[in-house]
Amino acid sequence: MNKMWDLITNELKKIFASRTIWLIFLVMLAAVIGVAMLTASSDVIDTETTYKSDWQQQLQQQNKELASNKKLNPAHVKQTIEKNNYYLEHNIKPHHYQAGDFVIDNVFLTALVSLFTIVIAGGIVANEFTYGTIKQLLIRPVTRTTILASKYIAVILFSVLTMTVLFILTYVVGALFFGVSGLNPELVFERPDHFVHRHFLQEGLLVYGLKLVHILTLGTFGFMISSLLRSSSLAIGLSMFIMFLGSTASVFIAQYDWSKYLLFTNSDLSRYYHFIGPYRDDMTIQFSAGVTLIYLLVFLIVAWYSFVKRDIN
Repeated sequence: MNKMWDLITNELKKIFASRTIWLIFLVMLAAVIGVAMLTASSDVIDTETTYKSDWQQQLQQQNKELASNKKLNPAHVKQTIEKNNYYLEHNIKPHHYQAGDFVIDNVFLTALVSLFTIVIAGGIVANEFTYGTIKQLLIRPVTRTTILASKYIAVILFSVLTMTVLFILTYVVGALFFGVSGLNPELVFERPDHFVHRHFLQEGLLVYGLKLVHILTLGTFGFMISSLLRSSSLAIGLSMFIMFLGSTASVFIAQYDWSKYLLFTNSDLSRYYHFIGPYRDDMTIQFSAGVTLIYLLVFLIVAWYSFVKRDIN
């Protein structure tokens, strides 16, 4: 166990010794601030309205104004009115737009974590071959399986840490731009066919945690290619191709029954807790989790076989 931990620590040190990693965090901060500025100046997201003791009357008046405004997007009007009615029906006083809303609304920023994870996972094995350090690594008194496992665990820890940093950054920037309504306010969220009210931390940990599954799936694919082809550029390139093409292609092929067995139509489990819902109506979160798990196991088996069983030249 001590040897495993030493290997993991060594991998993390190598990751964070690179100046690129700190540039990555600066890019993340700049992206969050940029999105906050766009949100603050947006005409679509209401960041100005506050609610007082007569909030029921305020919501009813908002509904009347929205229904009579023909310039607004009908889908946006319908969504806002339904959400206001949910507040009224459940006697929940709405908060002004604040940090918690900003964190949940901008979960798409986790795509940055996906990119960073792919870069790390795609190079963590292949770079050992590229720079000729693989033989020095293998002379250690540990098995190849242990070495490979330490690298994969390091990728996981990097992803979790980066996701945590993004979550905290988004909350802090959101608080600076829009304020807060307590540490863990109760908010209303839209599901594929209904609204729910949950505390911010419950919802935040849920959707960001499910996004992390998607990120680790992409990272595992890059990790497999890195072990199989021993080329970081191919591993990173193919993983990014899957990432960008997958989400786009899924929309067009969702009409075909076989599409529900593909990786990129299943790995993003957060879709089941977003108003857009899954790609197909006959898909469930249990089904998608099962399909994703099978792909993960296949990726890890191929990575293990490529690294442990093949000769090192």
